[in-house]
Amino acid sequence: MTDQQDQLREILTTNPPGKYTIDTIELSHSNFSQIFYLTREPLGISASLVEGEDPVDFVGTNIEQQLNSVQNDLDQNFSFTLPDINNQLDDELGAIPLDSVEPILCVYRSYDSSDLTAPGYGPINLQVLNVTQKKGVFTFIAGVKQLNWSKTGIIYDYDRIPMLRGLS
Repeated sequence: MTDQQDQLREILTTNPPGKYTIDTIELSHSNFSQIFYLTREPLGISASLVEGEDPVDFVGTNIEQQLNSVQNDLDQNFSFTLPDINNQLDDELGAIPLDSVEPILCVYRSYDSSDLTAPGYGPINLQVLNVTQKKGVFTFIAGVKQLNWSKTGIIYDYDRIPMLRGLS
């Protein structure tokens, strides 16, 4: 375990005064003109994505994050709701062609407030599954890559595949 992970574990278990976790997300797509680095810290932060690299500036914005309901298909999706400041996200999403199958990538990282040299938790690579917009607010539903999702178009019924029926 790294020093950053140890420090983050200490914060989460003992809640020392003056220390807290800083959650960040990174949104990217090949059609975006820039990569969005966002955090819930009001003034933003400057943190390294990987230990030893130059820091990146995370813009402070109002982000609401939550774990969506867990269904019986073992998928756990996250919901990130954030404002569209200066209509930037709307313009960037408009640059993605409607027939594009490339997902928007979302990377989650968590930092110790006293050590921004590397994330204490993450990166967690997610792909955006759904985007909704309401009056200047976007909600991104993000989850792990759908690796075992197969759309064959075949309807599995007893006439086509009789072995589906159990023997009695």
